[in-house]
Amino acid sequence: MIEQEAITILSVDDSPEMGRLLHRLFDQESDMKSLGSLLSADELVAEVQRLMPRVVLLDLGMPGRDPLDAVREISASCRATRIIVLSGHSDPAVAQSAMECGASAFMVKGCDVDAILHTVRKVAGSGCQPAALAS
Repeated sequence: MIEQEAITILSVDDSPEMGRLLHRLFDQESDMKSLGSLLSADELVAEVQRLMPRVVLLDLGMPGRDPLDAVREISASCRATRIIVLSGHSDPAVAQSAMECGASAFMVKGCDVDAILHTVRKVAGSGCQPAALAS
């Protein structure tokens, strides 16, 4: 049996508690590995280029650099990295904007843990077909 490489994930949320929660969640899964978390999008592009995560889980409501600008830059320069926006905003216009910037999926905070894990696996295994996965 060929062992598959773990899905590497970098989380970005201005809540340290959320970062710790996501780190524990991903590291409990045998096919996932958390690369840590950032508290803003300020250093996100540099960290993606350094760590080369397969997936970035990104909040939109943070101080500092506009996360959607980082999504655009990562989508253009790090094509192997997929971005899932996990936001407190449920407005379809926000989801549309994130997808237009290059996000592979959009989820609303408060969705269940299984939905997050499913979406990470789905976008990590996908080519580059964006799909809004809300909820």
